[in-house]
Amino acid sequence: MPIIEIESNNLDEQARREIAKKLALWFHRQKVPMHHLVTKFRSLQASEVFSGPYGFAQMPQQAPTETRFAFVTCYIGQHREGAFKAALAKHLSVLFSGYASPEYLFIAMRPVNPGDFFRGSESAVACTGERP
Repeated sequence: MPIIEIESNNLDEQARREIAKKLALWFHRQKVPMHHLVTKFRSLQASEVFSGPYGFAQMPQQAPTETRFAFVTCYIGQHREGAFKAALAKHLSVLFSGYASPEYLFIAMRPVNPGDFFRGSESAVACTGERP
């Protein structure tokens, strides 16, 4: 179950829906069932992010408003090849072109063991060996 966590200071509800939909479609084209993808969004203010000792709130402005940024962490199966990761990163950079300044878009790939993720009653079975 891929999980995409997005932290940004520039995404309203409509943008979040659009990004989640386009991510689901991309994963579907990669033969990952849409309902397996989880996309989580968090709001993050520029005053909460630093590059070294410098806060993003004080970074050079790209527009009259504050710097637009996004941190995207992708938890994907450890079996995924580099080409898959590169294609996902490219897709994300296109998706965020209108929402984050390119130099303030940070994408991380975190390989995970799919066997370490459980849903609902699956967790009880995994922990006890008994079905609820």
